[in-house]
Amino acid sequence: MLQIEAYLARPTPAPITVVTQCVGGRHRAATTALALRAVVSGDVVQAALYGLAEAAQEFTDRHLTVDLVHRDLDKDVVDR
Repeated sequence: MLQIEAYLARPTPAPITVVTQCVGGRHRAATTALALRAVVSGDVVQAALYGLAEAAQEFTDRHLTVDLVHRDLDKDVVDR
């Protein structure tokens, strides 16, 4: 969230990329990415599913576009 707030304080013409990671890339990272998208896009209903409705409320008037890409879904799951 700090990275996004810093970007919004002094926007540049380029998009910002935020990366979440975990071993295997299909559980914690994916859930974190979904929750972050809900908050930053101002989707209070979706953010509430993660307990983050209040955080999303702060973004509702910003009308930000969020493109979510799950980069490693086509790769094998890492067993550890």
